[in-house]
Amino acid sequence: MRWLREWSPRYRREAWSLALADQGVHDPVLAEELGERYGTERRARHDRFADVPACLDELHDSHKLALITNGASCLQREKLTTAGLALLGSDREHAPASSASESPRGCARRSKAPVMVGDSLARDVDGATAAGLRAVWVNRSGSPPPEDRPDLVEISTLSELRGALQPLPS
Repeated sequence: MRWLREWSPRYRREAWSLALADQGVHDPVLAEELGERYGTERRARHDRFADVPACLDELHDSHKLALITNGASCLQREKLTTAGLALLGSDREHAPASSASESPRGCARRSKAPVMVGDSLARDVDGATAAGLRAVWVNRSGSPPPEDRPDLVEISTLSELRGALQPLPS
């Protein structure tokens, strides 16, 4: 971890230098400043979709919910806290937390047939399917569904989730 903490500022500075160079700007001081400000600016922009709290309230009595993420847990906890969502664990409760501009990946029903709910076909839906789980795709952008996926369960908002969970085959 110490190595990562030492490496990350250099990485951010170099990434910003490359991005600025792509735009014809060669300013090491600006790249350094942007690298330092990135984390603060990212944190200031965590937001949750408006339908998340109602969905969680609606399902919490009838379903066991879990959050599954492929992101770093410390960043995900930070996003949840900023969004005012509580993250509960079997060994501890975390104070209110925000979800970034993405749906809460992994509202999952823990029973004989868990369900993965996510907004990424490749990471959430395909990942769940590959693991033998059922999945619901939250297609907020209205992207056309893949033609080779006739069994794909798709919703456009989380307000549709309860209805989508009912007919899912085990």
